Amino acid sequence: MLKWLPWLLAVPGVAVANCVLTDRTAVSSEAKIEQRSGVTVNVMATPGLVGYRRCEVTFHARIGDRWYLTSAHHDWPGDRPQAEACAVAQARADSAARTMAGPSQITTHRSMVCTDNPNAAPVHNVKIGQQADLHQFRPHPQFPNAFWHNGSQCRWFIEPQFRDRDIHNHQGVICEIRRSIWVVVDKF
Repeated sequence: MLKWLPWLLAVPGVAVANCVLTDRTAVSSEAKIEQRSGVTVNVMATPGLVGYRRCEVTFHARIGDRWYLTSAHHDWPGDRPQAEACAVAQARADSAARTMAGPSQITTHRSMVCTDNPNAAPVHNVKIGQQADLHQFRPHPQFPNAFWHNGSQCRWFIEPQFRDRDIHNHQGVICEIRRSIWVVVDKF
């Protein structure tokens, strides 16, 4: 392979792919929840996330001859039914109880996805007027929802940058100019 490297570098138009390494870890258990007791469900505003809701589910789960106290929560932007969010929280609490009850099997899957599509990578050092796909901008954690300005759908984004051995979070606004193409209208 090394003898081909200089030849490949000399050929114009050879693209370098952007790669993303993903890790997925799953925990499975053979334990079966036979009964639930004292189920409490609380729905509230999510601390630290404006506009988001949180469903917390707490209960005792009987697995075999023992009871396990378990609890879990699920945060969502409020765009889905409450029952759906609480079902996710209950599934997480079930999983936690099964993990407490006995041996679990942990499975990890690593995969690297490479593409030479320039629209796959996040944009960096964005300038006002720059255009990109929505997924290339990092959503603003405090303002995750879209809003309308002058007839266009807009969103907030953030862009962290290292400067003077410190991280500075720039923020800005992007607006959709045509289907899935967004333009930076402000950055500060």
